[in-house]
Amino acid sequence: MKRLVFIVEGDTELILVQNLIIPYLASLGFTNPMHGQTITTNRKQHKKGGVGSYGKFRNEITRTLAQGNVMITTLIDLYGLPTDFPSFAGGIDSIEAAVHRDFDNSDLLVPYIQKYETGSIDVLRSRRT
Repeated sequence: MKRLVFIVEGDTELILVQNLIIPYLASLGFTNPMHGQTITTNRKQHKKGGVGSYGKFRNEITRTLAQGNVMITTLIDLYGLPTDFPSFAGGIDSIEAAVHRDFDNSDLLVPYIQKYETGSIDVLRSRRT
């Protein structure tokens, strides 16, 4: 059974995944192991959060795919997205398609870019059960 990994931009997205999306999927009967992980921005200093460049984002996906037995989706905001993302000028659909192509259209990756900021971390924390 493959794990579902949500590669997220930061703490707000991680809380959203852990407290809303994963419980929702579980309530629908999705039984695969699921977890969110924040993008590593500096491996030597163990820093996480943010999308510093497409290269770092791509490395996170590559490292996670290399673990095997995994399906990946992403949750990052368009706002502040580095312009080095493939097809950046074409908008969200173009960026998602280009990222997917960059990984040979793998069925193991479903890129998702959120049009707007995810929201206040305080609002998400208040939704915990």
